[in-house]
Amino acid sequence: MLSQYHQLFDDLTQRRYVETDLDVVSMIVSYDSKYLVAACRTEHKLFEIHGYSLSTYERVFCHQFKGEYMKVNVIEQNYAGSVFVVAYQDNGKFFVSFMS
Repeated sequence: MLSQYHQLFDDLTQRRYVETDLDVVSMIVSYDSKYLVAACRTEHKLFEIHGYSLSTYERVFCHQFKGEYMKVNVIEQNYAGSVFVVAYQDNGKFFVSFMS
């Protein structure tokens, strides 16, 4: 039943593929729709927060976090979408980092 209506919804959003250097763990779109913010990792000792412009599709910022055994899952933001918060842990110790 739904397959006959899929053409109505196919082109409602724009899709763009952006290559990242690292594996993406989590991502959000800022509330002002200017940035996509992604938590990326390569190994258990390193993760990075990458920000991509949604108008140019270029990476606009990168914050690196290093430790013994890093875990990150969620990125949060303020209501304006101008400050991002990452809660993460390093070998059982919890940290919070603010980025603007």
